[in-house]
Amino acid sequence: MRNLQNIIIFLSACAMLFAGCGENIIVDTTAGDRLASNAKEIATKADQWNSMNNPELFQTELNYKLSELPKQGRSEHIPWPATYWPTYEDSVNVRWQGKDKLSAVEKYDAAFNGWDPAAVEGLRPMDSSDCTPDTWDDAYYENLGPAAAHTSNNMGNKKTRTASRDGLLKKNCKAKDDNLCLKACNDNENLDDSARSYCKKSCHRGGVETWWGLCHAWVPAAMLEQEPMHAVEHNGHKFEVSDIKALLIDQYNRTRSYMIGGRCNAREVERDDEGRVKDDECRDTNAGTYHLIMANFLGVMKRAVAEDRTYNYEVWNQPIIEWEVTDMNEITAAAANQLLGIEGDIYKYNENAKTFFEVRAKSYYITESQASTKPFTDEITSYTNTDDYHYILELDADGKINGGEWIGYSQTSHPDFLWLPVSARLGNPSIDMSNVKMLLEKSREISIGNDTTTDGEILTFDNTFEFDIPDNNDTGVTSTIEIHDSHSIGRLEVEINIEHTYIADLTVTLRKGDKEKVLHNEAGGSSDNIKKTYTVNTFAGMDAKGTWELVVTDSANADVGKIKNWKLKVNTSTSAATSEGNFVANSTGSVDIPDNTPEGGVSTINVDASHSIRRMAVTVDIEHSYVGAIVVELKHGAVKKILHNMQGGAEASIAKTFELDDFNGDLTSGAWELKVVDTDGYDDSGSINSWNIEFTY
Repeated sequence: MRNLQNIIIFLSACAMLFAGCGENIIVDTTAGDRLASNAKEIATKADQWNSMNNPELFQTELNYKLSELPKQGRSEHIPWPATYWPTYEDSVNVRWQGKDKLSAVEKYDAAFNGWDPAAVEGLRPMDSSDCTPDTWDDAYYENLGPAAAHTSNNMGNKKTRTASRDGLLKKNCKAKDDNLCLKACNDNENLDDSARSYCKKSCHRGGVETWWGLCHAWVPAAMLEQEPMHAVEHNGHKFEVSDIKALLIDQYNRTRSYMIGGRCNAREVERDDEGRVKDDECRDTNAGTYHLIMANFLGVMKRAVAEDRTYNYEVWNQPIIEWEVTDMNEITAAAANQLLGIEGDIYKYNENAKTFFEVRAKSYYITESQASTKPFTDEITSYTNTDDYHYILELDADGKINGGEWIGYSQTSHPDFLWLPVSARLGNPSIDMSNVKMLLEKSREISIGNDTTTDGEILTFDNTFEFDIPDNNDTGVTSTIEIHDSHSIGRLEVEINIEHTYIADLTVTLRKGDKEKVLHNEAGGSSDNIKKTYTVNTFAGMDAKGTWELVVTDSANADVGKIKNWKLKVNTSTSAATSEGNFVANSTGSVDIPDNTPEGGVSTINVDASHSIRRMAVTVDIEHSYVGAIVVELKHGAVKKILHNMQGGAEASIAKTFELDDFNGDLTSGAWELKVVDTDGYDDSGSINSWNIEFTY
């Protein structure tokens, strides 16, 4: 039952790989379901897309036919600008409003972790422009709260501080002339002048380069989260717009993403006589792959895509929000060769290419900003930059794109890799994402002056008793909260604290009377513990009075745990639910599942309402005489997700809710298809009885 996930982790530090503009940066690219790959492996063309730059790696059904693809497109959701929180400035622990104002993570420690700012009163953080040892205090860093200490020691200026204390740096933070690091660079006879220059550069600031930061975390946060709109006060501390952005970014330091292309770590890229890159890693992203992703995601799906703009060892991640073809013409093989500096009528690089197009295109991307007390929604054009690209598209006999070549300046200036963030995986261990989401929601509520408007109050009810969760037991355990007075629910938050050694075994349900909401449904793999706050709209408008039940069941052997405590927060404001909305779309009628046919049985839900998806859950009721023979797939537009893949053996039904993040950022509108395929020929029968989708937007 426990599926092994293959996680590709890109690490940075000197001889390691970089996965974002920063040191100690980790991006998880978690492969989803097995690719139905038809990628070609042709020995005569080393940069033909392959297992690394195959467009199918985005786990999305793409249209490859050039004549059917749009030539422009723009994302419906526009990611917000933010600073990349440079490592040398101490990342999100920098006091960006001045030395007397706490950093974002210091504020978090004070508001949520019980840290007293008096512990560092009068103590001096390091100034990134002055590395003289007597200008900053070790005691400041020794007395930080847990979130700020984690940031500074793991993503901040610790290496620079160490080099400063060891007397290795000048006032301007460059390495002193007698620094052993510089001496090693000068004495290394294997280095040419260029490599020696890079070597010396790595000695400054204790080995921290100024381009390192959190752009790899800013990009997914900006693509998947709404922009904070105004300051929020909580527990006596004021979180400005950029403080909330910093906390969001910090929690996206490790991201579940799909990735196309490889990391080019060469500081200088070698080329052949025709100007093409020799190193396979540095040829990504293929020009044909780039065109397909831009046309399908921005043109068809209206969905932003992330890129590393620089194809050498530096990494500058940016969200691409718009794309357009400015010129496209069919050309002969001879003309394609000429554009690539090659003579002859036979195209050299792709024996399956039958027709060719010369293309000029533009990508529009969001760039970084300075930290600010205001949002940038109304100034987005000031933070939008453009890249121009020139390339050849290669098409097969059916007019489908099957490769491409960069031309001229684009050979040295094109995206290193493309990636599609899906959700946050892991951030600062001393920061609870539910607290950050609470700050974000409050910052987006309508405000007058500095006060958030409300026509109600927030009431908290809790159960602090511990309850053991029985192992592998369908009944589970039930903990209750009794509310004795009537309160009309505007918005309901459920805060749960569960200890368990394998949370994918657990289903957590909130129930009142005949209404219930599944909060957690066997998600999270082998992760420990659930400490999370859920915003639930299922009970909006109801009377809170009565018995509320939290039901936790464990569906597998070996791992055990307990409900530590949980609480309900009832916001009685009639406008409280406006910051987040949800609705349920239901199927109509049942659909038979034919035996052993690839077409399967398909049930469709058509949704008219158009909202950007923040979360969604799919509940299915499927009968089948042998569920171990069926595959259940959800499709919307070009995006597909396997929900059930021939598990369960001789069980006769699937009645389950699947919590999905694969469609986050997509629009709710359009046709949603649930397809069930019987994969063997044993005369099994079944039907899709019903299903529904609950959208949160």
